[in-house]
Amino acid sequence: MKLVEIQVEIASFLNPLTGLPGNHIIEAKLKEVLHQDRFSVLYFDLDNFKEYNDTYGFKRGMISFKPLENC
Repeated sequence: MKLVEIQVEIASFLNPLTGLPGNHIIEAKLKEVLHQDRFSVLYFDLDNFKEYNDTYGFKRGMISFKPLENC
């Protein structure tokens, strides 16, 4: 396995820039709560965020999500 492939695999569990959960953790948590009687899901879709990343850089864009980790 190449280094880049390993980094991508690791990032699917935790985002290396923010430390926030990656896709695998999010999917596992969703599967867990879907079996409960009551649950809530909050989904954000930020319009034009790609432009922010293009202007200020991906790292700065990801760090801007850091304050949301305890919500």
